[in-house]
Amino acid sequence: MKEVKVGVVGLGRFGRLHTRSLSELPGCRVSALCEIDGPTLEDCGKEYGVEGLYTDLEAMLDSEDLDAVDVVTDESSHGRQVMTCLEHGRAVFVEKPLATDSSEAEAVASMSRDTGLPVVVGNISRFDARYATLHREVEAEKFGRVALIQAKRSFSRAWFAGFGSRVHPVFESMIHDLDLVLWYLPSPVRKVYAQSGSTGNGDGVPNTLVATLTAEDGTLAVLQSTWLVPDAAPITLAGPPTGPLDLWGTIDAQLEVVGTSQVGKVDLMVDGLYLWNDSAVRAPDTGLWPEVHGRISGALREELSHFLDCVRARRPSPLAPPEVGAEAVRLAEAIVRSSREGEVVLLPEEGAR
Repeated sequence: MKEVKVGVVGLGRFGRLHTRSLSELPGCRVSALCEIDGPTLEDCGKEYGVEGLYTDLEAMLDSEDLDAVDVVTDESSHGRQVMTCLEHGRAVFVEKPLATDSSEAEAVASMSRDTGLPVVVGNISRFDARYATLHREVEAEKFGRVALIQAKRSFSRAWFAGFGSRVHPVFESMIHDLDLVLWYLPSPVRKVYAQSGSTGNGDGVPNTLVATLTAEDGTLAVLQSTWLVPDAAPITLAGPPTGPLDLWGTIDAQLEVVGTSQVGKVDLMVDGLYLWNDSAVRAPDTGLWPEVHGRISGALREELSHFLDCVRARRPSPLAPPEVGAEAVRLAEAIVRSSREGEVVLLPEEGAR
């Protein structure tokens, strides 16, 4: 197996989790780290034995012999940083969203095609066995005609001030379900209507968002995102020493596909494991990035393994390509526009743009 040398950009909670997961994957070596916070960079370098430490992305790209880069920075930086990596001849894994601007997202997709360098978007739900099983049923036409997709994703209220309010929720929480809708819908989205609300603690960023999408064949998708789950809700993400991600709180997510022959539902809160004591109830998620026998497992390991396979074969991803990521960003922009203007947004066909 060819060893893939990877540099990780961004060492926040999730960047550190990516660094650990990559370091545990066979045939992968984390060769360089890039982070603007010096102490975090030094600590992470020592923990994973990485000598190539940088505070500037271009300096890392110019100095290190890397095969690929894993971009785990703030959402608004993604598009620009991915293009910088492609310009330097590196394959890229980028956390969702691909960008927060559709022109940037489309430029990334175009550069990936032109250079032949794979770009894999971190739409982690596609690598979760629950959502993948549902997709397999859709592809096998077990649902008959898909009539409705309903998705709800609610995050802990306490998270909103920490990181939820740094970007519009369509790019942070709802982007997961936008991607799944694109995966499940039988035809392209042509109409978007959205409404948003705020309880006044996000500096103008809404913490409640509802969107209705209408596909070309008439299929409806209704998406709901909130950041209002109370502290006493069952904890699905528990930080160390209980779990590998340094974050405590709740993701309450459900997705339902309704067809003429079948109905299917994924519910992340009903995961088969519950723990409770005198102070709290925990329902640890065992699908996203559980720690099993001392290593990161689940959907995160699957998607990063998939990325390494794409790098070794120098082939585009069939599961999370930048073209789909760009379409999700285009829909996200339409949702923001509709929620601000209070109007339906019509989306043109591909050739009419």
